[in-house]
Amino acid sequence: MGRDEILRALELLPAWQLRTSIEQKSTALKNSATPQSAAASLAKALLKNTAPQNTQVPLPSSSAKEVLATTNFRYLTCENAEWLFVLNEVDLSHEEQVLLANIFKAMQLKVKPATLTENIAEIVRSTKPKMLVSMGEAIAQTLLQSQETLENLRQKHHTFENVTLITTYDTAHLLLNLAAKANAWNDLCLAMRHMHKLKIEN
Repeated sequence: MGRDEILRALELLPAWQLRTSIEQKSTALKNSATPQSAAASLAKALLKNTAPQNTQVPLPSSSAKEVLATTNFRYLTCENAEWLFVLNEVDLSHEEQVLLANIFKAMQLKVKPATLTENIAEIVRSTKPKMLVSMGEAIAQTLLQSQETLENLRQKHHTFENVTLITTYDTAHLLLNLAAKANAWNDLCLAMRHMHKLKIEN
């Protein structure tokens, strides 16, 4: 895939030509375990919508361990239970729901309706997913018991309850920040590559 085709597939032409090198985007596409068309669809899903509000949960002031035991989480599992997405408990706006649905469609995941829980660790132990994706800085910090910013936690393989955890932005932040959508695309491609690797190994 050529330079212009990559930028056009990501809907980054011409606004983001100078933000990220074409070589980096090309490498990301080549390394992705998903077909280029699926990767492009994921990028388009992330770049499609805009919304006026932000519902990101603030970082709790108490210790992460205490918060983990008492905070409500909203989680979604796919039909084969291989993926589990962890969101904050705030109801998603219509625009956020559409964005999330487009992301799942691009990832070819059939996701069950969101469910609230007070104990995400118990949910992970009972459902035994192969991959966790946390959406939002506060969620990532809570699950990882870390004060690191989301930017420092992204693009790394973490572990929660012995399951690989990939962190990315929440939907409200994605709707307000165009640059974050490109980063989220990279995060989700990282998760898909790791999932593909797990399937090959097993």
